Amino acid sequence: MTKILLSCILCRKETSTRGLAPHYWMRHGDGIALATVSANASRRGKPSWNTGKTLSKDHCAKISVGLTNKTLSEDSRKKISATAKKNGISGGFREGGGRGKKGKFQGIHCDSSWELAFLIDAHHRGRDVKRITTPRLYEFEGRPRKYFPDFLVDGQVVEIKGWKTTQWEAKHQQHSDVIVLGFEDIKPMIERAQQIYGEDFTVAYD
Repeated sequence: MTKILLSCILCRKETSTRGLAPHYWMRHGDGIALATVSANASRRGKPSWNTGKTLSKDHCAKISVGLTNKTLSEDSRKKISATAKKNGISGGFREGGGRGKKGKFQGIHCDSSWELAFLIDAHHRGRDVKRITTPRLYEFEGRPRKYFPDFLVDGQVVEIKGWKTTQWEAKHQQHSDVIVLGFEDIKPMIERAQQIYGEDFTVAYD
């Protein structure tokens, strides 16, 4: 059977069809997959299909509401917990640990645009806000755990929350003094931030 050789589009090294994908992976770093490289090569010099496109406010609101009150299954929680224990660096407050668009506003770290909207609102109301970096202790599934609410605002502890799980419920049953703000609470703050800074109010980051 004749061996077919292909040339790498990045370095022109010849390799077999079977070895081309591993070549991209090992030589060109950090898991650049063959499909990705091929797609990018064919599109080089062309604008992305979604350039300049943005989601409507209604669409964004539907996504946010869809994420609110989500409950993880017991199996999912156990898998996440097992992975967290295995990686050896879990626990504690870490800047950049959230899912949203991150940055600092007035020197205070935000893990999401919701948190940014809250800080913008608090700043314009003249409220005293600090990021909480000291843990609270709570018990879940028979074990002691650490919990980091988001902000201390004029002496009150505030947490901005989209996802709710049984573990989250345990935290707040044991720390009922924490004020929890969901999408309906944050929505007017987002609108206020957009009035001040424009549609993409994340430009307010330091």
